[in-house]
Amino acid sequence: MQGLSAVLSSAHVEHLARIPGHVAIHPDSYGLLNTTRTPKFLGLNRHLGLWPMSNFRDDMIIGIIDTGIWPESDSFNDKGMPPIPERWKGTCETGTKFNSSDYARRLAMYKVLCVADTFESTATDVLAGMDQAIADGVDLMSLSLGFPQTPYYSNVIVLGAFAAMERGIFMSCSAGNSGPEGYTIFNGAPWITTVGAGTIDRDYVASMTLGQDFATIKGNSFYPVSLYISGIPLYHGLGDATKENCRHSSLDAKEVNGMIVFCSYNIDYDVKEQMDEVLRSGAKGAIIATDRWPFMRLSDFTELLVVVAPEDEKVIKAYIAMRTKGQNLTVDIVYQLTEVGTTPAPQVAAFSSRGPNPISPEILKPDILAPGPWNFGRSPELTRTMIFPGCLRKQKSREAKTPQSNKIHVILPFSVSELGPEDTSRNIVEIIFQSSWLKKQVPICKIDRILKVHNTQKTITKFEDYRDSIKGKASRLAKKHPRCIADGNELLRFHCTTFLCSLGLNGTTNLCDSIPHCNVCSIIRNGFKADVLGRIRTMATSGRAHDTAPISSDDEKRAMLVCRVIAGRVRRNQDALEEHDSVAGTAGIYANLDELFVFNSKAILPCFVVIYRGF
Repeated sequence: MQGLSAVLSSAHVEHLARIPGHVAIHPDSYGLLNTTRTPKFLGLNRHLGLWPMSNFRDDMIIGIIDTGIWPESDSFNDKGMPPIPERWKGTCETGTKFNSSDYARRLAMYKVLCVADTFESTATDVLAGMDQAIADGVDLMSLSLGFPQTPYYSNVIVLGAFAAMERGIFMSCSAGNSGPEGYTIFNGAPWITTVGAGTIDRDYVASMTLGQDFATIKGNSFYPVSLYISGIPLYHGLGDATKENCRHSSLDAKEVNGMIVFCSYNIDYDVKEQMDEVLRSGAKGAIIATDRWPFMRLSDFTELLVVVAPEDEKVIKAYIAMRTKGQNLTVDIVYQLTEVGTTPAPQVAAFSSRGPNPISPEILKPDILAPGPWNFGRSPELTRTMIFPGCLRKQKSREAKTPQSNKIHVILPFSVSELGPEDTSRNIVEIIFQSSWLKKQVPICKIDRILKVHNTQKTITKFEDYRDSIKGKASRLAKKHPRCIADGNELLRFHCTTFLCSLGLNGTTNLCDSIPHCNVCSIIRNGFKADVLGRIRTMATSGRAHDTAPISSDDEKRAMLVCRVIAGRVRRNQDALEEHDSVAGTAGIYANLDELFVFNSKAILPCFVVIYRGF
C-alpha cells in the first residue's frame, strides 16, 4: 500500500478524496507505549537446546520500533559476531557525540516516540518507522506500543504489519497494558504475533528489622537507591483510626517529623493517598500494609516507601504495642534487594490486556506470554537515579553530562567528582551520613563537600567476582543463607580515615601523588589495607565510624568513605566456629550490626567520600 503523510486543510482533504486512484485518508492519531534474569528463567542455555541449535540466529537483523536506545551500553556490544549480512540496506545515523560505529550491528532501532514525557507516538511516525525497517531489510520487527482498536484498514500498525508479513518479516507486538478486563487487547490482527506480559521468578524487596531483632519482615519496594537506614524512629497512630490509616490531614508534623510512619491496611484508602499524607507531615518515609503490590508502578516509589502484606500488620503492631511499656520504637531498612526463585511464576500480569479481539473474536489472542512486569531496560549509565549502583564507571575516559546543571565533567580512572546541591545523590548521602549523628550529645559536624568515586572497570569486576564467589559458597546451605544467595549479603557501610591533599576542592577530580601517606587517595587507587590480624573494619553508621577511627590528632583532616560491602556469611560472637566470610564486632548504640570485619579488600567498593569538619 503506497501513501504519504502531509499536513492538509479540510478543503485540501476533500479535494484529495476526489482524485482518481484515491483509496483512503486517515487523520493522524496517537498510540501509547506499552513496555536479566529473563534468559535463565526461559530455560535458554548457551550450550544445549534451541539456542545453540539455531546457531543463535547470528544472521538475524531485528528492528525495534520504540523510543531509541543508548548505543554505547555494553548491553549492545556485538564483539565476536560475524559481519553484517549483505542484504542489509539500512544506514546508521550519526548525531551529537555518536558515531555509526557506536551502534549495535544486529539491532536496528527506529525512534518513533518524539513527544517528550507523554508516552504517546503519532501514527505518522510509527508507520514511517515500520516502512523504513521494511526497506532496510530487517528479519523481525518488534513493537511495544499500540493504537486504540479500529477496523484493520485504518490501524497503522496492522497495515504496516501486513506489508511486513508479505515480505517475510516476522511481526511481534505487545498485547497492551489495559487488563485485566476482557476485550482490551491491542495489535490482535491474525498476521501479528501478539505477546502478553507475564511475571518471572524475581521480586524486588526491602528487608526491615524491628528494634533489636524483635522481628525481620520482608516487604516490597522499587525505591531506586541501594540504601541502608538504621535506628530510625518508628511511628504509628495506635488508638486513633485516622492516624493509623494515614488519612488526609491526620498526622501531626510535630509527632512524625524525621520518622518512618507505619500505615495500616484499609481497603478504602489508596497507597498514594496515604503516602501523600506521610510526606505532607514531614516524615522521613513510610511502611504501608496493602494488597496492591502487584498493581503498583515504579513512579509510586520515588520516596522511602516499603509495602507489606496485610498479614504482616499483626507482627508490626505487636512491636508497636511495646511502646506502652516505655520502649523506644526503631526500624532498620535495607532497600533495593532482589529475590529470585519466587513462585508461582510465570503468571499473567494483572495489567496485561486480555482477549478476545473484538474484531476477530474467533481467533484466540494473545498468542504467547513473555516476561513483562518489572523488567528494566538498559538505561544510560550517566543518567541513572540509582546512586549506589551508579558508582560503577567504565575504565576509559568519558565526558559525562550532568542533566541538572548541564555542566561537562571529564571522568578519568581513579578519580572523583563533587556532587552539587542539585544532585539527588548528594541529598541522600547527606541524610544517611548525618542520621546517626542525631543521637550524639554534641552538634552535628559540618559537611564541606561530597564526592562521587569513579572506580575502574577492573576494580568493579573484582568486586562483582567476589560477590559471585560468596554466592557460590552460600549455595551449599541455601536455606540458612538466603541473603547471601540473593546478593552476597551486600550492605552499606562506613569507613573513616584521614587525608592530606585537597581532594575534590574547587572542582578538582584527580587523586594526589602522596600515596600511601594520603589514606583516602590510597584506598581509592589501591584498595583497603588489612590490619595486623588480616581484618578490614567497617561500621554501620558514620557516627560510630568517626568515634572508632584510628586518628592521632583532632587537627587531622577527616573523610568518611561510604562503601558497598559484601558481608557474606557473618559470624557473630556467639556463633560456633563455622565457615564464614566476615565477623561481627562489638555491639554499639547505633545499630545491631555495628562493627563488621571483612578479610578481603575485594569485598569493599568505595562509592562516595564525605569531607567534613567541625563539631
